[in-house]
Amino acid sequence: MTEAEWLAATDPVAMLEIVQDGTSDRKLRLLACAACRRVWDAMGDERSQDAVVAAERFADGSLPAAVFDEVRNAVVEAYHEHSRPSNEVANAVMLAACIVTLDSLMPSKDVAPSYLLDVLDVLRCTAVAAQRPGEPAAQADLFREIFGNPFRPVTPDPAWLTSTVTALSRQMYVDRAFDRMPILADALQDAGCDNDDVLSHCRGAGPHVRGCWVLDWVLREEQTPRTRRPPADGP
Repeated sequence: MTEAEWLAATDPVAMLEIVQDGTSDRKLRLLACAACRRVWDAMGDERSQDAVVAAERFADGSLPAAVFDEVRNAVVEAYHEHSRPSNEVANAVMLAACIVTLDSLMPSKDVAPSYLLDVLDVLRCTAVAAQRPGEPAAQADLFREIFGNPFRPVTPDPAWLTSTVTALSRQMYVDRAFDRMPILADALQDAGCDNDDVLSHCRGAGPHVRGCWVLDWVLREEQTPRTRRPPADGP
């Protein structure tokens, strides 16, 4: 795949092949969660929504492993309660919610093939649940949102990461206030940022989700390797 093909791609499977070697467990889980959020209203059992929220927190290291295990057990139970051969949408969303809680969505040489397959399963399940012909293209937009342009990585100038920029980014991330992305662009520009890729991404229509490459870039979320499971003694 070339840079031009990446920027125009509508096939999330092909895009996963491009990023799989350099990505992290966190990015993959947040991608899967973002795909689930696109079919949020189809998740009729609140345990499936709880699973997605918990998976996001777990990806960011803010949910104890023991609590995550409980959430996983609950959503698997919900899947078995509601699974019906005749209800394709319900089956798909519940299965997707189960998959985002799997431990196989973790980086390790022995499980890498399985966690990549799990992400693909989430993408397929949510595409079925969405019942929209353009859903794979929308998922491709999520890849560009989370991974940016792998053919043109951006190295931030420390001078751009002012206290205003980092505080705004952190609050946006916590609150899911992604409508403030244009404000972040202004703050970055005031700090001297002149990178067109960064500024245009912030001012673009999105989608913007947790795992956004610009927010991660500002907050340096991907600079510290993640362990397989966060501590179980507190959020």
